[in-house]
Amino acid sequence: QLNTQWAETNGRAYLGITVPNFPNLFCIYGPNTNLVVAGSIAHNAESQVHYILECIRLLVEDDLQSLECRQDVHDRYNERVDAVNAGTAWGSPLVDNWYKNASGRVTANLPFRIIDYWKMTRHADPDDFLLQ
Repeated sequence: QLNTQWAETNGRAYLGITVPNFPNLFCIYGPNTNLVVAGSIAHNAESQVHYILECIRLLVEDDLQSLECRQDVHDRYNERVDAVNAGTAWGSPLVDNWYKNASGRVTANLPFRIIDYWKMTRHADPDDFLLQ
């Protein structure tokens, strides 16, 4: 179950959208997609829906039944999220705040500029997934 996996990993998803071990599951406003500094959460939701539609397009065009985020792709992305968050005011290891969970990990905030996240969600790369 997703709640079990996220209890062990502090809630992580690739781009905040796809989760290893859960084929064809897509999240909107998933882990690490909340805006802190500037932008519109509606814009982020639109970016996420666009990405999800790109994933569905991959499934339909190639007559596939499932799409699952590869674990290594997920892990690399989340390592980057954590590294960038650690350099922010809300993620600094020197401060405690409500952005951090009991493990000290920021699970809500997107550490990237909204334009960068938009670029990340423009196209779904088939190599990022286990396709069947």
